[in-house]
Amino acid sequence: MSTPARYMSAADIAALFGVKPGTVETWRRRYPDFPVADVVVGIGHDKPVMGWLPEREPELRAWEKSRPGRGAGGGRPRKRGRRSGSVRLGVQTRDIHDSHIGDRIRD
Repeated sequence: MSTPARYMSAADIAALFGVKPGTVETWRRRYPDFPVADVVVGIGHDKPVMGWLPEREPELRAWEKSRPGRGAGGGRPRKRGRRSGSVRLGVQTRDIHDSHIGDRIRD
C-alpha cells in the first residue's frame, strides 16, 4: 500500500502566520496573487478543502510578507474627524489640553 500524499490545509497555513483559518480563505478569495492550491478535495460540496504542497511554504511566506494592506500606506483608512489627543463629547470634539475637566476634578 502506498503512502497518501500530504498537503497543507488552510488551517495549517493559518498556523504558520498566527491567524484563523477563515483569514486564509479570505486572502484566497480577495487576492488574485495568493498562491493557487495544488489540490481540491470534495466534489459537489459547497466548501471543498484546498491543499498546498508543503514544499510551497517558502512561496506562501513570501506572499504573506509582501501582501497588500501591510506597512506604510496600507490597511484600512482612519476615521475622519478624530485627532490624536482629542476627546469626542457628543457632536463636538474638543482638545483635551483645552478642557477644564482637570480643574473641576481638583476643586
